[in-house]
Amino acid sequence: MDLPDDLLESVLLGLDSAVSLIRAASTCKLWGRMVADAGFLCRFRGLHKPTVAGDYYNSITGETFT
Repeated sequence: MDLPDDLLESVLLGLDSAVSLIRAASTCKLWGRMVADAGFLCRFRGLHKPTVAGDYYNSITGETFT
């Protein structure tokens, strides 16, 4: 039994990280096409802020980023 596209999209949007999204996209062609859609990626990025591991220091400007 297949999931309707809107339900599958909701499930994929609920994944907690980009790594999980990449793994899901490699599951099958349908999931890969859905994840590759520009609109889907825009919605995913809107829901999930990028994770940064640690603090970064720019020695030229003297700024610290977290």
